[in-house]
Amino acid sequence: MAKAIVVAGVQSRQLYLTTNNRLRQAIGASQLMDDAIRDLPNYGGRPVYVGGGNAAVIYDAQDLARKALGEWSLKWLEKAPGIRLVAGLQEADAKGWARNWQCARMEKLFAVEERGAFGCELLALSVTAYCPDTGLAAQRYDHYHRTWKSSEAFEKQEQSKRDRLHKAPETELEKLLHAEIVSTGYRFPDDLAELGMPDSSRQIAIVHCDGNGMGELFEDIVRELGESPSEDDFVGRVGRHSAACSEATNKALVNTFRDMRDRIEAWREAKVLKPRARGADNFFPARLLVSAGDDATWICAGRLGIGSAIRFCRHFEAATARILGKPRTACAGVAIVPLGFPFRRAYEIAADLCDNAKMARKKEGRNEGPADQSLVDIHAMTEGLTGEITDVRERYYRACIFRDPGPNTHADSHRPLNLSDDSLNSWNHFERTWRALQSGEQPWPRSRIKRLLEELSLSQERGQECAELFKSQAYPLPEKVENCFDVLELFDFHVEWPEVTKVGA
Repeated sequence: MAKAIVVAGVQSRQLYLTTNNRLRQAIGASQLMDDAIRDLPNYGGRPVYVGGGNAAVIYDAQDLARKALGEWSLKWLEKAPGIRLVAGLQEADAKGWARNWQCARMEKLFAVEERGAFGCELLALSVTAYCPDTGLAAQRYDHYHRTWKSSEAFEKQEQSKRDRLHKAPETELEKLLHAEIVSTGYRFPDDLAELGMPDSSRQIAIVHCDGNGMGELFEDIVRELGESPSEDDFVGRVGRHSAACSEATNKALVNTFRDMRDRIEAWREAKVLKPRARGADNFFPARLLVSAGDDATWICAGRLGIGSAIRFCRHFEAATARILGKPRTACAGVAIVPLGFPFRRAYEIAADLCDNAKMARKKEGRNEGPADQSLVDIHAMTEGLTGEITDVRERYYRACIFRDPGPNTHADSHRPLNLSDDSLNSWNHFERTWRALQSGEQPWPRSRIKRLLEELSLSQERGQECAELFKSQAYPLPEKVENCFDVLELFDFHVEWPEVTKVGA
């Protein structure tokens, strides 16, 4: 009887994670998804890897694979209501293990994910109490909040109470974060209000990062293995590479959070973060939401979003160079939104911004060789605009054209920003201009920043006139006014981080 390989994952992870604006339930949802994937190898078979939000297992027969999937999915549908588990199963044939795995992962699993969930969503009936968190029928009583909730919301909340980061870390990443952050006196927040934003700046940032070209490395392994590798060769190569990718991402995340930790007290003194109240927990201003392979998402105080995304990309390049033997770049999206902004929408914007950075990287031909570079796209939302990020920007910015030089009568945004050179589209240019406005011979008042931004948003001519007026009043710009739009708009949403010459050690 022929063997079979299964690749399983969680469908609609973002939807399950962002049901509402409660950070505590997002934490519980993240842990439930992670636990479900890590549990699959416990149902027999030979594990290939567990990482990247997926698990791959080899079984001695298709019947054994189907039996294991049935037991596994039943357990987690009962334990985590609302979770959507999917799997691709491929019987081993003459194509070889590498090709069979690719078929299970890229064809079978993808086809199931595209079909969507079976059945219909059960909404509350008119005679039934509804859950305030999910809108579903309320089934469980929450004694702490004294209200009825759906089973999905209840189990997420219960899972968050077993917060492993503080009590009993299980995964390698949890152990590293516990050692670097928790063991040094900080506590990760489980409520958005605990991120430490001062009353004068009530913005949060969702940061979504994704490694570049990591899937291509797996493709290289498939080509190298050919059509007839032994099972041991296949499991060894793919398993080791998956573990190495996760190790590099974990290292980049931990180093990013360590950089943040080392700066917290200085930020509190500068009122970037709220001072710690006497007797209160010493909350860390960020919380990891997702880490799956080369993907990572976290939430933090609004003014720390841009800097943390930049740091992660730099640490990722250094970590992959050391662990994989070749530096790999990453792209990131940073969505800065008001505290009460819909959490799901903020997550979608961050993911769209990351995709936008990836598309810009491919469009500019900077996706291979020495020209490869990390890019970061940033957007600050002031209201609940809907639609694709490109449509939002077209409607929101009247004169600013994103990634398109346009006619000379328009100001030009240079996002996404690259981390490699000193061009107008670079982070170096952004930060140099920001520092000149922030700490020049005569720092610019916030009122002048806002006024110039308003004029520049209307037209380049009006922006130029305003810049000339301010220059006559001893407030010169360090750069042409049309090249300052990004810095002016994001001026209040960035804070200086300590300079580090070597990262990812």
